Amino acid sequence: MPTLYFSGDHVAFFDGMDANGSKTKFTGVENPFLASDVVEIVIRDSDVGANGEFDPHMVRFEQVTVVRDGVRHDFEVDDGAKIKECGGGSAPEQGDTFFITNDEVEAPSSGPFSGLEDGKLVFSTDATFTTGQTTAIVRSQNLDLNEDGDTQDDAEAKNGTFNAKPALSPPCFVSGTRILTPLGEVPVEALRPGMEVSLAGGERAPVLLTAAFPHRLSGSGDPVRPVVIPPGALGPGRPSRPLRLSPQHALPISDSQLPELQDAAAGQPGAFLRAKALCGCRGISQPPRAGRVTYHALLLPALGALVADGAQALSLWPGPRALRAIGPDHVRWLEQVFPGVSTAPERAYGPPGTQVPRWAVRDALGYLVRAA
Repeated sequence: MPTLYFSGDHVAFFDGMDANGSKTKFTGVENPFLASDVVEIVIRDSDVGANGEFDPHMVRFEQVTVVRDGVRHDFEVDDGAKIKECGGGSAPEQGDTFFITNDEVEAPSSGPFSGLEDGKLVFSTDATFTTGQTTAIVRSQNLDLNEDGDTQDDAEAKNGTFNAKPALSPPCFVSGTRILTPLGEVPVEALRPGMEVSLAGGERAPVLLTAAFPHRLSGSGDPVRPVVIPPGALGPGRPSRPLRLSPQHALPISDSQLPELQDAAAGQPGAFLRAKALCGCRGISQPPRAGRVTYHALLLPALGALVADGAQALSLWPGPRALRAIGPDHVRWLEQVFPGVSTAPERAYGPPGTQVPRWAVRDALGYLVRAA
């Protein structure tokens, strides 16, 4: 079943809500969660569209869990409890920036949340909540869910639906991708922490963390299906065989890889683009695919350009989306290695580089990107 992940400051109990113009105001806010908490809500497969969208009335949820310091705290929910995007009365708000539980949830009888009164929860993509403060949220916005520099993909344009896909997969390699190491090419799924990989500049780096993310794809409408880069699409021998990446995987722009984009990068250090930004160019596509796919992430001591099937692709940057996806146990370990990474990854780990938006890629390469 789909699981949505929110940091604790984006979730709160509330007593009342009032729709006014383009905003909804939440009153009686109580937020017992920390920003470092991970709040999970599990919803039913049958209530979510193939592209991750769900519409206002009404989606059933099975479980609400708060993970704090690696310990899971399960809240009690009624059988058939529902979430919705509706405000007062019967008129739907149809917002794509938050949803509420239509039914109350009950706090655990022990642990840090014991003693909380039963209540309804609000989950927001961008608003944060503080106990005692009234919070007004703009209901409908253009959202760059896959971080490819535009809002043209499924559920991104202001359209009155909430999307369950944003946190499902960080930048990753598909099983079978061969990563260059000092001992030769190794399938990404065979790499383990402590093994060394070769970087594009000739250096070596140890793998600190590996994570695997299995998905069941639903076909052509599924936004997390892999992007396929055919041999030679990024330059001679780049890649040397079809390279399959998650749509948001970062590809570095260098003198030897996509030199046509040097102007679009405008000399920015660490310039990169998302794999999906290249769809429609040089045979690069996101073809329909159903069935299972497993994505694999590799974290190094610092952000680095790996050599994957002969092409350059960046290692995992531990930003908010990646940390939600890899889970609380890995986050706790990363906090020991890079203190503060869960709240300030740029300071604790290093900057992610500069993303070249898809429109700039389109203009630089002189092609029309197919609308996803």
